Amino acid sequence: MGVSEKGTRAVVDNKASLISQAINSGTGFGVYGCKNTSSSSLLVFDNFEVTPASNTEDPEWTYTPIRYWDKNPQVNYQFIAYWPHVGQTSVNDAPYTTVDVQNKELTIHDIPFWQDAALAATADFMTAVRKGNYSLGDFDVPNSELKRVRFTFSHILAKFVIRAYYVGIEQNSVTVSGLRLTKGLSNNPILNSNGKASYSETFGETYGNSFSGNTPTSQGVHNLLTPDNAVTLPTTTFDDGTEESTHGYEEICAWLMVPCSGWTNLGLAIDCSIAGAAPITYNVHELSLNTTVNEVVQNGQTYSGRSYIVTLKFDSSGGGVELQSVLVRDWEEQEISTSVHNW
Repeated sequence: MGVSEKGTRAVVDNKASLISQAINSGTGFGVYGCKNTSSSSLLVFDNFEVTPASNTEDPEWTYTPIRYWDKNPQVNYQFIAYWPHVGQTSVNDAPYTTVDVQNKELTIHDIPFWQDAALAATADFMTAVRKGNYSLGDFDVPNSELKRVRFTFSHILAKFVIRAYYVGIEQNSVTVSGLRLTKGLSNNPILNSNGKASYSETFGETYGNSFSGNTPTSQGVHNLLTPDNAVTLPTTTFDDGTEESTHGYEEICAWLMVPCSGWTNLGLAIDCSIAGAAPITYNVHELSLNTTVNEVVQNGQTYSGRSYIVTLKFDSSGGGVELQSVLVRDWEEQEISTSVHNW
């Protein structure tokens, strides 16, 4: 059985980039597969790591030990894949994976609730379902395309981005030194610890996924930004107001997060200083992360594969900070880097 094809909303924009990153990082993707008969299921792919066989433009993806199709026409197969591959399966290691063969369900345990997208160790977890139909084809034809299993990848996580520009006095620098998610206008952060979550998905051609263990009131991080990594808005983000949309944006922070429900009445506490003055705390209310693309959502549910982009406007003449918009996008629409693990 072979594997190929990049998927939609994947971490790279083409297969060559995926191959390059897999080779450079020594990381592949994991595959589970069941061989099914009318009376039983056998796990024939047990967290196999699939990697490029060579550093060429279009190498074969390979794994070991090799498995072969059963010629019995009554046999069928179901697969699921995920990225990046997790070699550990012990509950003492995090993250780790388990499979329920009877229910055809993959679970990735202990996914970090929040991850800084700028860090090299950040893992943008994805899962994949089998793409389209396949045929056993002609067993006498080596490397037949009909014998390949193709996968379509999608994100497990959502992306949370805060960006900003400023108006007022161009010479007055604006420095953002603290960001905290809050309940309403309260300055008390609702995310106080580095929690983890588990994610489950069924095998096959359609998604059946669910999160567990991700209660938003007890997981996450205290501060999305600290004085040690404060961001000063460059003059290129100054808007003189003479023309519509003349300003650029500066990305203050980007986080990969576990989607969760219950984020209603969510606010943002912001520490910022203007022209070198002492930091002042401002509160922005109602981020409304529950709005998604082409979906009607209740109870503040955020979704996998979505990018939530919060845009702030700072007044460098002393007028404070204003929430301009909360955009919800499919990650496929976003400009991406060549990093497999995060963008």
